[in-house]
Amino acid sequence: MGTENQSPGATPGAVGRGPGGAKDKAATEARNFLIVLLMPLVFTLLLIFGIGAALGGCALYEYFAQNALKNENEDAAKALAAGIVRCAASTGRLPNTTSPVPALFEQVHKERYTPSSSDYAAPTWQCAGFAPTDQQFQIQWIREGPNQGSAVALTKQVDKLLFWSHRVDQRASVSVQCSEGKCTASEYASLQYGAGPGLETPSP
Repeated sequence: MGTENQSPGATPGAVGRGPGGAKDKAATEARNFLIVLLMPLVFTLLLIFGIGAALGGCALYEYFAQNALKNENEDAAKALAAGIVRCAASTGRLPNTTSPVPALFEQVHKERYTPSSSDYAAPTWQCAGFAPTDQQFQIQWIREGPNQGSAVALTKQVDKLLFWSHRVDQRASVSVQCSEGKCTASEYASLQYGAGPGLETPSP
């Protein structure tokens, strides 16, 4: 009574240890080996993905920052040209060439420039109504003749490729032309790229 039926010659307690159990053990060992084998690969892929995401984020930030500088530079040249047109309409002539603001291009290379009270005090700036309180560009009005001139703005640009970069400055120029007593400014800015010197103070 209470004795389980076993086949002759079977060892007590050996139930479940047949061929099926051996297969399960082999499958478990194979799965564990595969996990150990794949773990370094997974960690490597995660590391590569993390580095790629960080570099991509930096590149995206740099793109938007550089694009903002380009837009600011073009808008400044257009705003000055529009002011020169208004000035010419009120005085009957194009105003004289200004000194660049700031005086040195290097002053806007790494940070924004806050103009002093004297930077935009010259009659041409006052007549054009142009006096930004904060800028990261160098700007100048250049009178090229009695009937033409250009509003020129210059900003520093840096093209980056991973850890390598080179300087490519943007020069935005908006032409002002006068005919029959009426002056007009170009609708679009003419853009030039290349590392070079800043705007020059006119000779006396």
